[in-house]
Amino acid sequence: MTKRQYILNKIKTVIQGISNFKTVEVGSAKIPTTDIETSPLPACFIYSDKETKYLEGENAVIGKETWEWYVVLLVRAIDADLEDLLDLIHTEMYANYKLGNYAEWSERMGVDFLTIDPTKQIEDMIIPYRIIYRHTLGDMEV
Repeated sequence: MTKRQYILNKIKTVIQGISNFKTVEVGSAKIPTTDIETSPLPACFIYSDKETKYLEGENAVIGKETWEWYVVLLVRAIDADLEDLLDLIHTEMYANYKLGNYAEWSERMGVDFLTIDPTKQIEDMIIPYRIIYRHTLGDMEV
């Protein structure tokens, strides 16, 4: 497995540790692995987003490739207090900021709230995380 896959799985494990969630899924792209419309809620879908290589500066390390990678958590809930879910996610992810020592650093970069269906009180919360990780030159495997 690649370091990225280990990081995504660690995020999934952290979110699954929050008992409020009934569904937690990881996708390598922004395509759900399960039907997002019928998944038990609250649900968290974890997606890989953009990645940029550090070529120089304090994060560059000789003999390693250093990457800044964004991972997005899409939280969907019905009639739930998304602020409480955000607090739980923020607390657990902060406590695990090295993501099982597969990352140098991770941090929440913001949040965006969306109303999906006001008649059913379905809301989404989009939470981007910035992750810094390294691997040996030319080898993404752990």
